[in-house]
Amino acid sequence: MGLWEYDPIAKMGLRCKIHPKCFFCGSKFDLFSTKLIDFPLNSGSSRGHAIDVVFMCPQCGYLDVFGVAIDKGHFDEKQSMIHGMLENMEAVYKDYDRNFAKEKNVTEGVNFSRTPLWDRVDGAEAHEPKFRVGCFHCGDELTLRHSTLAYKDEGSEFGVNQACYKCSGCGWFIRFNVVDETEYLKEIREKCREKKSLVPDNKKWSDEDEEIGRQLEALGYWGGR
Repeated sequence: MGLWEYDPIAKMGLRCKIHPKCFFCGSKFDLFSTKLIDFPLNSGSSRGHAIDVVFMCPQCGYLDVFGVAIDKGHFDEKQSMIHGMLENMEAVYKDYDRNFAKEKNVTEGVNFSRTPLWDRVDGAEAHEPKFRVGCFHCGDELTLRHSTLAYKDEGSEFGVNQACYKCSGCGWFIRFNVVDETEYLKEIREKCREKKSLVPDNKKWSDEDEEIGRQLEALGYWGGR
């Protein structure tokens, strides 16, 4: 388990010997969610067990995932506890996926506020960072690929902009969860013709798509572009 150890007192049943920090702004992560994983191994009928621990930066919204291997005994012991914790613990931010608007009481008992290190901008970008979004693998600049605005239509003061960035150099793809007021997210969606997923007009990605199309056609695919 390396830097992870079992701790029955910890909210997720595990404790990290270090406190992970955000690549982009240096803030200490908050626990975002945890998920128990039960998966087949290559060797016969054996199965492996793990906990995916997702952290989110409270200042810039960057998400990072740690996959921690555990034994079957601890998996069985923690299964019910983890599922209950995901529904009830105060500090957890539920993952805002495509079913966000259908979830009931998704924000009940959770203290939301605007993500500090982002400014509002008009148009499909919705938000822009106050910090440099640089690639930690090749040093190139990451560019906004698309945003997804997720919120409940009624009864929720805050929603989230899932801002997805991609490195044009090595292809590293990451996501920030930018929390903002529902009314603002609705306003952006209305300006963008009610689209939930927003794609900014970016010549860099248009050129990349064209190049991918040419490569597909060269391989014999029809309609690559």
